[in-house]
Parts: sequence; structure tokens; C-alpha cells
Amino acid sequence: AKAGHRNADVYEAMSASLSRHPVDGLRPIDICNIIWAFCTVGYRDDELFQRLCESRLVHSDVIRNFNPQDLTNTTWGLCKVGFVHAVAMDELAKEGMRQRESFKPIHFANLFYSFAMLRLPCPEGFVQTMADAALAKLNRFDSGNLAIMTWALAQLQQHHPVVDVTLETVQRPDICAALTSRAVSMLFLAYFRFGQPESVDAIFGAMKRNGAVGASG
Repeated sequence: AKAGHRNADVYEAMSASLSRHPVDGLRPIDICNIIWAFCTVGYRDDELFQRLCESRLVHSDVIRNFNPQDLTNTTWGLCKVGFVHAVAMDELAKEGMRQRESFKPIHFANLFYSFAMLRLPCPEGFVQTMADAALAKLNRFDSGNLAIMTWALAQLQQHHPVVDVTLETVQRPDICAALTSRAVSMLFLAYFRFGQPESVDAIFGAMKRNGAVGASG
């Protein structure tokens, strides 16, 4: 997948091979890598994904052995191809809440993004708990992860204080200068969705002051 190998026959062969073997012995990293590899190249295998979800990902005792990268790469993979299994996503989210102190910025961003892309209702307390944890680590976020997280929260219609602190943060010269066109678009869409056009103006003004207008990409 990292090499961009998109031959469908390869993935069909891999799927057929996996179907002949029990998945009970798969480690968290194995499950994560299978889903990530298939989804990174856009190959959606509903039968395989359903099997992995039903046999492994709906069980909290299995999910407990996933680390933050395993958790969020799995949810990101499923959302990339639009595969929905609400119970599995709930279990992954709940384990994310339990492990939140070990999360890095990319983990927060990808987990929120996954739920936003799949338009799934979040487990009770999920957004508040994870956004609180993200806020405590916001100084470690780069411009891309700030934009992704804010966009996702807007899609989920969840205005948390981290949204307001992010607005201040992205106006800092070092963060503002690093904004890509994609990050800017996500931030603009997010704050418009939150009904804060003045926040869009503030970001645009900061970009102009820092010479970032027309230079992002």
C-alpha cells in the first residue's frame, strides 16, 4: 500500500487467502495493517471488513490491546472507504478515551475525522473527553492536525473550547506560515459551519500579516 500498489487482483488474492484462515490469531497490528493497506489504496472489501469487525473489533478485550496508532489507523482506514460498523467504531472510540493520555496530535485528529467522515453518532462523552485531552496538548499540534480536528468537530456540530483556542493558535506567525491550502480550506469551512465568519476574517487577516496569502499549497 505504501508503494501505491493498486492492482485489484492482488487484494482479491490477499482477501481470499485471509478468508481461508481464522482471524482469532491476528494481533492488533495485523488487523490494523490489513485494514490500512486495503483502504489506503481504496480497495473496499466488505466481507473481509465485516468479518474483522464481528470477530475482533466489537470485543473490548481485543481492542484493549490496540495502541493509539492501531486504533486511529483502523478508524481512518474504515472511514476512507466509507465502511460503517457502528458497534466496532464505538468500541474503538471507547478505547481511545481510555488511552487518551497516550494520544499524539495525529491520533486525536484522525479519530475525530473518522467519525465526522462516517457521520456516526459518537459514544456518550466521547467528544468532550477527547477534546479536553486534545486541548491539554494543543501546543504540540501542527497546523494540519489543528485544521483536521477543527473541521471534524464542526462536521460533528460539537463546539468545544478547543475550537476557540485553535482560532488563536492558527493566527500565530509560526503556525500561520505553515498553513497549507487544504488546512486553510478546512479551517474556513469549519468556522463558517460554526456560524463564525468573523473567525474566518481573523485567520485571513493573520495570513496577510504574515505574508501567507497566495503562498500556501
